[in-house]
Amino acid sequence: MIFELKNGIAYYEGRNITTLPHTHHALELIFGIGATFDFQVGNQYFHNIDSILVYPDVQHQFLGEDQTYLFIFLEPELLQSQQIIKQTNLSTLKALSLPI
Repeated sequence: MIFELKNGIAYYEGRNITTLPHTHHALELIFGIGATFDFQVGNQYFHNIDSILVYPDVQHQFLGEDQTYLFIFLEPELLQSQQIIKQTNLSTLKALSLPI
């Protein structure tokens, strides 16, 4: 397990992760490292995806298996976060599955 926090950006790498539904203020990117996962946000359910972008302040749940996952959290006030939000049309989406 690895966790790092610096300058408004944090990342966590771990295995065998499942969360309860929760909300946080960070913009979140999640990647399966050679693995897929399921993800729920509101009434949207994503099956067998390998990456997702989750917007700030949106309730969501991660459903992983005994695989390795990377979670990246960015403060939404960062310039990088604002650029991501602008490019991905935050006004109509809560989460976006990312092709990698």
